[in-house]
Amino acid sequence: MSDSSSPLPPNAPLVQPQAPAPVVSSDRIRCEFCECQLTPTGGAFRLSDRARMLRDQEEEITRLRAQLATAEGLAESVKRDADTLRGQLAELQAAKPAGRGW
Repeated sequence: MSDSSSPLPPNAPLVQPQAPAPVVSSDRIRCEFCECQLTPTGGAFRLSDRARMLRDQEEEITRLRAQLATAEGLAESVKRDADTLRGQLAELQAAKPAGRGW
């Protein structure tokens, strides 16, 4: 027995969906973050002043981190040298005989 209130749709061949056509526009797209002008494919067409500033800041941060790592290495070296010298000073003071005065 079939339900006549909701008939089944007729068998139709499946239609293959078509891929949307790429949007080709001569308009430039502006990045909301760095304000660069982009090509329709997303490549940078013109770097903005903000993008240049961000790039320069990134280079400065990298340079400063390298300097910091060098300074930290030198500080550790100075600490080791100071500890060594303190140990030598303690040994010299312990080996020195106490003076008896006049």
